[in-house]
Amino acid sequence: MIKKDSLNKFKRYTNVAFKYVFIVFFFFTTLRVFLLFANDDAESVTLFSILLGYSIVFFGSLFMAMLVAAIAVYKEDYQ
Repeated sequence: MIKKDSLNKFKRYTNVAFKYVFIVFFFFTTLRVFLLFANDDAESVTLFSILLGYSIVFFGSLFMAMLVAAIAVYKEDYQ
């Protein structure tokens, strides 16, 4: 059974970690898209590929934030 205190910690850590991980992923993805268009190498870039990249960034950073939060809660509670 999961304790309510552990669940609250998990939610708080997920929110904090998500912000920072998302900002880093979003920055590098935006920089990559900008450089593609700046160097005229964007012949194969479509709106769908850009949206797919940003959705991968969103869900990937959500997954990473949840993983980091779970590890933090586990280390606090069981070690």
